[in-house]
Amino acid sequence: MWLRSPAFRSPENLAQVGQEAGLIGIMACGEALVILTGGIDLSVGATLALSACAAGSRMMAGMAWPLAGLLALLSGAAAGWLNGVLITFRRLPPI
Repeated sequence: MWLRSPAFRSPENLAQVGQEAGLIGIMACGEALVILTGGIDLSVGATLALSACAAGSRMMAGMAWPLAGLLALLSGAAAGWLNGVLITFRRLPPI
């Protein structure tokens, strides 16, 4: 049904799908490494949501988007680091 919709095949929509596929592909590479080592890490989506909320809330408060993007990167890195520390040193399962 979606193949017959002219709105789906529009250049704007296909560009949006391509942008989202890139982000999901990057996340999938990280997930693949975890799965190959015997773990299942479901925290990637939550970390992405945390980063998006951090950037979005700061931009709504008037922060410039490059600075909010940097904040998103830093908050995602901090959450990933904390997750890694808990898995490595506390021997928590990577879920």
